[in-house]
Amino acid sequence: MKKIFLFSLTAAFGALALAGFPVTASAEAPDLRGVWKGQNNTVSVQEGYRHREKSINITDQKGRRFKGTVDYGDGINSFVGVLRGDSKSFIWVDIKNDGHVYGTLLSPGVMEACYANTGSAAVAGCAILMQQP
Repeated sequence: MKKIFLFSLTAAFGALALAGFPVTASAEAPDLRGVWKGQNNTVSVQEGYRHREKSINITDQKGRRFKGTVDYGDGINSFVGVLRGDSKSFIWVDIKNDGHVYGTLLSPGVMEACYANTGSAAVAGCAILMQQP
């Protein structure tokens, strides 16, 4: 009985693959390297409502993994990140802070990046960023 089940399961996956239906989805990762700029709108416990220029520099990328720096004009923070399986959604984390950025590639050269941090330094904000030529 076990052999029949395993054979049926293998045959089903094989049929799906032959039919062109992917068993696992894996889109090619877009090249994120370079400078991205835009306006960042945040609200925080310590600083209230803010609007300022944000510059992201993605310095290295291997497949879906990447790293870089964020410059808000008053300091530079390093981060590491990863694209999700759809190759459009991503997350990155600050190396020195507790914050997380969740984002989406809206179109080639345009991303939305939203930052969240909890606790006494709670802050939330989003920016639409354009990749610079």
